[in-house]
Amino acid sequence: RRWSLALAAVVWGLLLVEFGAAVPHRTPGLALHFLDVGQGDAALLRTPRGHWVLIDAGPATERSDAGRRVIAPFLAQHRAPGLALAVISHAHLDHLGGLRGVVDRYPVARVLEPGALIGDSLYTGFLDLLAERDIAWTAARDGMTFTVDSVRFRVLHPDARWAEWQSDVNEDSVVLLAEYGRFRALFVGDAGL
Repeated sequence: RRWSLALAAVVWGLLLVEFGAAVPHRTPGLALHFLDVGQGDAALLRTPRGHWVLIDAGPATERSDAGRRVIAPFLAQHRAPGLALAVISHAHLDHLGGLRGVVDRYPVARVLEPGALIGDSLYTGFLDLLAERDIAWTAARDGMTFTVDSVRFRVLHPDARWAEWQSDVNEDSVVLLAEYGRFRALFVGDAGL
């Protein structure tokens, strides 16, 4: 009888821990999560009022898709209704590959990306996905500012007037500054200069 009660207590304890892990993050304020997507980048920012911003979507291959495997489950665990914004820093697989896996499960209000029109099938497929899903698209440019909830964003790069514009996809990465109160985060994609 003692073993049965002990086993029941352990089972209930495990269920409560599992339930607690599935409850969304309810702490007020800004939350910034860097997700392990392997080679590449993916960050999720939750605003104080619960809007979600994705900055890069990690890679996708025939064998693994960071959007389906990591990002969408994370959003589900936090009961996110969708994305207010997805920022794709540049048109390389390890930054935009997982976006389809996210878009397949969640609505995305807008996508911000460099808008450096390149003839790569990965990039044109990305543009086709946005058109197919009727997702608003904006080409990021130096000086752009916008606010999601109370989080301010400022695009510091790319600058289409820059002499090196469109000579290297990495250097054309969206460089984005996020500010909330005294908190600041800088997202640079693969820009090296």
